[in-house]
Amino acid sequence: MKGQSLCLEESMKKMFLEKRVDELYSCIWARCYPNSRRSVLRSGGREQDAEDTFSEAVYILLYEKLPDKTFQLFGSVCGFLGAVTRNLWLKKRDAQNRMPTATLDTLDFWYEEDEFSLLANLFPEATHAIRSCLEQMGKNCELEKIKPSPCQAPDAGLFPELNKTPMCIVLYMKYYRDAHDKEVAPLVGYTNIRGVAELRRRCRNDLKECLRKYHPGLFDF
Repeated sequence: MKGQSLCLEESMKKMFLEKRVDELYSCIWARCYPNSRRSVLRSGGREQDAEDTFSEAVYILLYEKLPDKTFQLFGSVCGFLGAVTRNLWLKKRDAQNRMPTATLDTLDFWYEEDEFSLLANLFPEATHAIRSCLEQMGKNCELEKIKPSPCQAPDAGLFPELNKTPMCIVLYMKYYRDAHDKEVAPLVGYTNIRGVAELRRRCRNDLKECLRKYHPGLFDF
């Protein structure tokens, strides 16, 4: 339990900003690898594929991005690593299947959970668009008094980066924190993860509509 408390997302982000590589490395594998591993396995990869691609993502974060003074970590450490791992694995899988390599400009996105998570963490222009729509959806939730609500003004202790801004928390937790549904369930008033998955599906459709309305031309769907 003590090790887990040291590896909370806020602590990991502080380690990143302070360039405490050794501590961050240990936390990354303990806290971030399980979700990234599941993502690769769900996408047709093997255990070795998951470990290899995650290792590459860790190298990119610690030895390419960390020394780069112009780099900004938009979401969480685990969210960034999860997005990079998925991107690396999809490229490897596509290469194995002799399919074209994906880029932001050419990829025919299906805009499911993994693709939105990738966009939210890797591309600045997409990051700001998605974040603004999640906030807009939070305002709509307040006006419509939706119950159970997928949005809320987050607790400042748990989400200091949001400054109590109403937010579509069910999507924020997935895209920016790479959280498992069981972590999200109590935040949105559910006791099981099935309800979370359905709620996120509906919210994802609302997110697509918001992006079409307020950021036309940025996304091709």
